[in-house]
Amino acid sequence: MTNNQHRKTVAAEVRAALARDGRSAAALAGATGISKTSLSRKLRGQTPLYVEEIVLIAHALGIDAGALLAPAVSDHGTNAA
Repeated sequence: MTNNQHRKTVAAEVRAALARDGRSAAALAGATGISKTSLSRKLRGQTPLYVEEIVLIAHALGIDAGALLAPAVSDHGTNAA
């Protein structure tokens, strides 16, 4: 899995977590302090989510940060063998 694929996988997981929580991206931006524009780019996988941002997002959604990373880590481990 490439860096771009990792970025898109994590972004997709954040979008899914947002949907499960019933929260909008604008609400998440407000809760995390990430600007709406920046968060929008990150949720589309155009720019990377940094560790600090993943932790903030997970905290705002009431989930473990590892849950947002698990699909990218799992895919990476499968492809590395």
